[in-house]
Amino acid sequence: MKVRITNTDYAQINGFTSESCSVIYFGSRIDNTMMYGVFNDDLRVCNLLESSVVIVDDDKTNFIPRDELNWGRTFFIDSTLFECTNVQYNYLELDSETVWFKSKLIPFFINNNYKLTETFKNTALNENYKLNLIEGYLMFVNRYISPKFIGGHYFERLDFYKANSHNSVAEIESEAELTKLDRSNYNTLLINHISSALYEKEFGEEQSQGYISELFSLIDSIFIEGIDDIYSYQTHYDSCLVIKYKDELYYLNRNWEG
Repeated sequence: MKVRITNTDYAQINGFTSESCSVIYFGSRIDNTMMYGVFNDDLRVCNLLESSVVIVDDDKTNFIPRDELNWGRTFFIDSTLFECTNVQYNYLELDSETVWFKSKLIPFFINNNYKLTETFKNTALNENYKLNLIEGYLMFVNRYISPKFIGGHYFERLDFYKANSHNSVAEIESEAELTKLDRSNYNTLLINHISSALYEKEFGEEQSQGYISELFSLIDSIFIEGIDDIYSYQTHYDSCLVIKYKDELYYLNRNWEG
């Protein structure tokens, strides 16, 4: 489905240079007129009013109904976009600026021949950028969990690293040391491993849940496409969840010293 913006001044001001735009969603507004969602050249979502566009391609075969994303009013969204992003509450989430959301949009953009902006290339497609974000967030996380070890004989920390990187802690010598886990449980396994270290009821249960979700999103943003496999790796000092992605290994290591 495609539309053409009738007001050329509006199109130029809002970053549209193509003659027509692919529709990513459409639905009913509160006044019963229609709206159409599109990405502009900067890959930002723009919500176009019925009065401002002309439909040039009415093919709706790839759209699925999701009225719950439009407060119960009629709403259809591109099925592949929905699968990539797993929007949960309302269509406004599609304009999220988080690195996780941008990363999940990449397959949709590539498969539909959108031109990626420099911003997307420098963030959503930049693994080093994401690894630096994770490293910085873990500095906060490890300080957050440190009070429960005060006065004890050991302390724990979380580390995330790519195999053979400068900040690796424990690594396998061969894949025979890995215990394969169920890849379909990837989300649950990752969240549970983070929670095993980060969930801190005494210092604030509600805050812990938010920190767990944020760290999960940062780590998951690396894996733009489906992971290859997921494993467990244990030593005396290390409890690792090991994720294989594009033939590279990534470690989330809950480790202790004492």
